[in-house]
Amino acid sequence: AAMWGLASALVVFACLGRSHSSERRLPDKDVLASQRPFSLSWREHYNKGDVTYCGAAYLKDAALSITFGPAADAVQKAAGWREEPLVVKGQGAITDFWNASLATIGLSDFQAYDNEGHYASGALVLDDDTVLVESRFSFDKLRGRILSEVWVRGTEEWKLRSSMLEVEELVAPL
Repeated sequence: AAMWGLASALVVFACLGRSHSSERRLPDKDVLASQRPFSLSWREHYNKGDVTYCGAAYLKDAALSITFGPAADAVQKAAGWREEPLVVKGQGAITDFWNASLATIGLSDFQAYDNEGHYASGALVLDDDTVLVESRFSFDKLRGRILSEVWVRGTEEWKLRSSMLEVEELVAPL
């Protein structure tokens, strides 16, 4: 939780500097309406096993950090990942991570980004082209939190700049 607070403050601080350099063109609701389908699409593609799409949703120089917590020993045995948190940098390595989460660890049934309920997501518009998203998440074997996802708008689509996840519970063997 402390990591979330510090990371969020740093992201907000860094992005606030950018937002002062240009005036806002869009109201927050329009920015969110533009970004949200990309989160939902990521979820749908993951659940179809389309990790190529999931990896391509990240920028080339993106970073992903995941703390496995109570699942760390099981993840180490299943996938060999020893770092805690595991930090993955670059679109190709992130694609490999999501592929291994399906093929090696056997995760499926990803749930997050709901409008309401236990897996409802929250979002903070930092500027017209940057949104910070958080949500609880669940796979068939793990539950936890998306502490932060930084989505940035490109010319025609939104891409992930970074993701920070934290596993809170191992609910089935890996």
